[in-house]
Amino acid sequence: MTTKQIEHALIQAPLRKYYPYPVPRDWLELCLEQQVSGLPDVESVMACFHRYSADRLLYDSPERYPWPHPVMYWIVLDMRTAMKNRNLSESELIQLAKRQLKTWSERVGLGEKIPTPVARITDNRRPPAPVRRFETQTSQMTGLAFRKAIQEKLSKVRANQ
Repeated sequence: MTTKQIEHALIQAPLRKYYPYPVPRDWLELCLEQQVSGLPDVESVMACFHRYSADRLLYDSPERYPWPHPVMYWIVLDMRTAMKNRNLSESELIQLAKRQLKTWSERVGLGEKIPTPVARITDNRRPPAPVRRFETQTSQMTGLAFRKAIQEKLSKVRANQ
């Protein structure tokens, strides 16, 4: 444990309302929240998650979003995918953020580098939508003639009623 982790635990302990004081297991958990690897804490991940959810439509892609830390890109996008697929609540998102941070801290602890977000190549395999793609002036005039004929028939039927 580092002094930074202990200072973090001393600051966080009164905010957690342990009665009358935290047990050693809780102290250890508080100390471990402050990651040695320089990863963000759960509160900053949740703040970034909410900020990204609110601002994501302002950017062309998630890679263009100004992420405060490279790991936030991977954690926040995984959280959004899980939230949409499994309809997660706020407390479940917090638990997921803790698990994601633990996974990333283990990976960084083993010497793995956090990949930086890179723009992906767009998928151009789908053909464009067939909206007025094959329409010509002749087909448009034919369609208008059919529409006019149908409207005339309807007006005759309504007049006979």
